[in-house]
Amino acid sequence: MAWPNPSMTRWLLNSRRSTTGDLRRFPVHGIVTYGLQRPGVPFSWRWSLDGEVRASVGASVQCDDDRAVLTLDYTLNGSPMKQRIRLAPSPCRFGGVRWFAICPHTRRRVAHLYVGGSGALSRHAYRLKFDSQRECPLDRSLRRRGKVLEKLKTDDPGFLPRPKGMHARTYERLLEQVWREEGYFDAAVLARFGVAI
Repeated sequence: MAWPNPSMTRWLLNSRRSTTGDLRRFPVHGIVTYGLQRPGVPFSWRWSLDGEVRASVGASVQCDDDRAVLTLDYTLNGSPMKQRIRLAPSPCRFGGVRWFAICPHTRRRVAHLYVGGSGALSRHAYRLKFDSQRECPLDRSLRRRGKVLEKLKTDDPGFLPRPKGMHARTYERLLEQVWREEGYFDAAVLARFGVAI
């Protein structure tokens, strides 16, 4: 059996393997820095969509001289869960620290935890892939073009004025990227549907 071309991840389109977008994710550093402002006092972390709260996790941070612990309280499959996660600080180059969690399953130092069927664990413990690995060439091209249009502060690829304060060289480079992505998109449409745009 030949291994699929790594640049073309269409083979993952029909994969039932979960991605990072399928589970609730929360940034460890953001939670810990918020919790350290009020040590030991419980607070809640919420996920919302269109102003409606979809899920929440109760959290508190305890920090001693030699160790810090993040305590999570949430309901999983109808039963209450309480999980204690060890934290590890990492010094930053220009002062301060960045907080990471030690995954209870893999013992890896991670910046994000995902809440799923086994609790709050790392991406590696759940064997999650990234959402972009399921994209077909058409979606990948549209996403890249959208990022460039965002830098140009426009939604219309037909009208691309130079944003105020942007250097001319930067503007020219971004225009070339838009045209290149349009070429990729046209080639992907031709390959998939047999029709040129």
